[in-house]
Amino acid sequence: MQPQHSRCPSIAVVIPALDEHRTVGDVVRRTRAALRDSDSCSAIIIVVDDGSSDSTGRCAEEAGADRVLTNTSTLGLGAAVRRGLEEARRLGVDIVVKIDSDLQHSPEDIPDLVAPIAAGAADLVFGDRFERIGYRMPLVRRLGNRVFSRLMRQLTGWPVRDSQPGIFAGSRRYLDDFRIPEDYNYTQQVLIDGYQRSLRFRAVPVAFRERGTGTSFISVRYLWKVPWAIAKMVLAVGPRATTQGSHATTDS
Repeated sequence: MQPQHSRCPSIAVVIPALDEHRTVGDVVRRTRAALRDSDSCSAIIIVVDDGSSDSTGRCAEEAGADRVLTNTSTLGLGAAVRRGLEEARRLGVDIVVKIDSDLQHSPEDIPDLVAPIAAGAADLVFGDRFERIGYRMPLVRRLGNRVFSRLMRQLTGWPVRDSQPGIFAGSRRYLDDFRIPEDYNYTQQVLIDGYQRSLRFRAVPVAFRERGTGTSFISVRYLWKVPWAIAKMVLAVGPRATTQGSHATTDS
């Protein structure tokens, strides 16, 4: 299959943020530097301030974000990611990347996420944190990720080891018709949506560090809300196996 864009793709990076004034500026600046290393024709950084009570939006603007979208109240991580992806789609970019605003991810991993899509080999690329994780993840999160990753493998047939990495990239094919109907979680929705639309999946190793400051979007409610969101996604369309949709690889 031929790439869906030119050799020099346009890229948008979506950064949802909630009370991250201490780190969002560094994320924006490091993202800008990483995009210069990604051979993109143009690069747009979109920060979605999900009703922060601090100066997150202003810090993002001062650091050089191209777009700062502000929710007047906190709507949830899924809603913030959805708004950022909608803006990237409106701008007509070839590739979209989503990364967190708390410096747990390394913006320097963005070129590795983008590369399979730029080469025409994938439509959806998830980060895999477990080869390069820099701290011991709390037990509840480890167990939750293990349960949801196994469920995603069963529903999609894809080699999903990390179903909620917080960092992923999507092609224009993903972006043009994506669905994130639920406002709270999003990663499992992205995986099910991609599988149902026969997209090509790949996972690449990414770094992951312990959170130092700020407010996590994730809480205990996650364990209750995610199963409902998954059930709604599956029942709305239903999983379907296709030759193209089952094609997936994991880089190591």
